Amino acid sequence: MLSYFFNRQGEKENILPVYFSLGLKVFILFLVLPTYSSWAQTAPIPWYVSNLLSNPPIENPNSSPVVIAVIDDGFRLTHSAIKDFLHQNALEVPNNKIDDDGNGYPDDITGWDISDQDPDPSLLEGRENTFFHGTYIVGVITNLLKYAYGKDASTYFKILPVKALSDQAQSTFLKDGYKALKYAIDQKPDIIVCGWNGGFMPSEEQALIQKAHSEGIIFLASAGNFNSNSPNFPAAHPNFYTIAAVDSDLHKMDKSNYGSFVDLSGPGMNVLGAGSLNDQDLRIDGESSGAVAAVAATFAQLIHAFPNKSPNEILLAIKNTAIPIDTFNLSFAGKLGAGFPQVGKAYSYLKNELNINEFVIPEGQLSSKMIPAKSTQFEWRINPSGNYKGINFIPSFKEWEDHASISFFDGKETFIKKFDKDSQFQKIFIPGNQAIIRFNQLKKRKIQAFTLDFEAVPIDSSTLYCRSIKYYELPKANISDGSEDQNYSNSCSCKWQIQVAPGKRVRLKFLNFDTEAKTDFVYLFDGTNTIPQNLIAKFSGPNIPPTLISRTNQVLVWFVTDNKNTASGWTLAYEVFDDQ
Repeated sequence: MLSYFFNRQGEKENILPVYFSLGLKVFILFLVLPTYSSWAQTAPIPWYVSNLLSNPPIENPNSSPVVIAVIDDGFRLTHSAIKDFLHQNALEVPNNKIDDDGNGYPDDITGWDISDQDPDPSLLEGRENTFFHGTYIVGVITNLLKYAYGKDASTYFKILPVKALSDQAQSTFLKDGYKALKYAIDQKPDIIVCGWNGGFMPSEEQALIQKAHSEGIIFLASAGNFNSNSPNFPAAHPNFYTIAAVDSDLHKMDKSNYGSFVDLSGPGMNVLGAGSLNDQDLRIDGESSGAVAAVAATFAQLIHAFPNKSPNEILLAIKNTAIPIDTFNLSFAGKLGAGFPQVGKAYSYLKNELNINEFVIPEGQLSSKMIPAKSTQFEWRINPSGNYKGINFIPSFKEWEDHASISFFDGKETFIKKFDKDSQFQKIFIPGNQAIIRFNQLKKRKIQAFTLDFEAVPIDSSTLYCRSIKYYELPKANISDGSEDQNYSNSCSCKWQIQVAPGKRVRLKFLNFDTEAKTDFVYLFDGTNTIPQNLIAKFSGPNIPPTLISRTNQVLVWFVTDNKNTASGWTLAYEVFDDQ
C-alpha cells in the first residue's frame, strides 16, 4: 500500500512546518476529484502539494500557455496524464515529411527524438520497464498542475517532450541529452527540465544556454543522486537552477547531491507521477529527479501569473519565501539551497504584497522594492537557521546617490561597512550567523533602485559543538555534547578522556539524555581505547541511563552520530569514587 503525508488541513502556509516539527504519522487518503482524468481519480494527495501549489490557483486568462520542455528517455504520449498537455507545433503539417516551419526538424508536431532523428519522442513499445523516466517526470509536473487548476490545467500549461535516448540504446544513460538542449532551446519554451545529470556539456551548448537564459528561458536540473557535493552537468552550468531532494520531514534524501551550487530543495520521497506500463499507470518515485519535476510546476505557475518577469526575478521570489530547512540538516547547512518552495508566498512576493525585513533562509536577495515608498529608514535582519562562518553580500549597483547609504552590522550590531557615494561597491563578508542591514536617506524621496544578494557560508557542522578529544583530571565535573539549548550535530565523533588519581574509580551519572534511538550512541569505555573488551555500556534514545561505576581510574566517553536526525543531547556528571 502506498503511504503519503496528508497536509491540506489548517493554514496552508503553516501546514508543512507544523507537520514536520510534530513528526506526525503517515495518513492514507484517496480522493475522487470530478475535474480530474480517470488516471488521477484514485490518486492520493501527496505530502508536498500544499506548499508547491497556490490555493486558490493563480489565474491569468490573458497569459499564453506556459511551455515546459522535458528532455529525457522517452514518453508515453497516450497516457491520460500527458496527452492533453502536449504542445502542438501549429506551423507544421502532420506527416507530410516536409519541414514546413524551416526549423530543420520535419513534422515535429509534438517534440522530437534527437537520438533517432525522427518526430516521434514516444518510448519504444516493449521497453516500458526500462525507459520509464520521461513519462514519470512529465506526470509529476502535470499531476501537480491538475491539483491546482483541474480541467483548465492543460489549457494554461503545455509539455514539449524531447527524447534523448535511441530506441536501440542498451543502457539508460542519456547519451544525447546535451544535443537535445539545442532543439529544446530553438523551440523557445518557458522552462527546460533536465531530471538527470552526468557527462560533459560541450562549449557550444553552454553558450546556447547562457544566451537563452538571458532571453527568458528557465533551466532546471536535478542535483543528482550520488550523495556528493561535486556538481555535475547540467547542474554545474551557472544558468541552471539546481534542485536537491528532501523527504517529508525536510531531511536531505540519502542519495541527493548537495553543495553551494544547489538553489532549492524539492520533494524526493513518494512523489506521484505517471507510469509507463499503460495509459492509467501511476508511479511513485522521487530522489532529485522527482524533486526537480515538482519544483518545475512551481516555476510554471509563477510564469503563468507573471509572464513578463525574468528567470532571476522568479527564482528570487521563490528563494526569499522558501521554508528554511537547514535546522533539519545541520550537516548540510547552506548546501541545500534557500529551502523548500512556497508558491503562494512567492506569488504574494512578486505582487509586492509581502514586506519582508527578516530572513531565516541561507541565501536570497534584498531589494529596494522591499522598502516602503519615500521611507528614510529601513532595516533587514538576516538570521539563517544553522551555523555559518559568515554571510556574503554582493551589491548590484556601481554608484550611489549622495543622499542615501546602506550600513552593515553583525548580529551584535558591531559596525562592519558602509555604502555611500564615496564607496567602492564590492562583496562584503560579515562573520557569524547574523547580519543587520540598514538603509538611510536624508529626505523622503524616491528610493534608488538596488539589490543585495546574500549567501551564508557553511561550516563543517560535524565539529560545531565538539571535536577531537578533551581531557579531564578534576575529581568531579560535568561533560556534555556541547550543544546546550540546540540539538547536537550530525556526523560527529567526539571523545572525552577522564583520568583521576590511581586507585580511584569513577561514578558516572547522566543528568539528561536524548539521542536518536539505535543510531546516535554514547559509548563508555574503561581505559583509553575504544576496544570491545573495554566497553562498559552504550546508550541511545530518550531515556536517562542508569548510574555506572568504572572498573579503573580511566574512562573514555565517545559520542558518535549519523547524518540524519538529531536530538537535544546529553549531560554526564562524573565524580571520583573510592576503590575501597
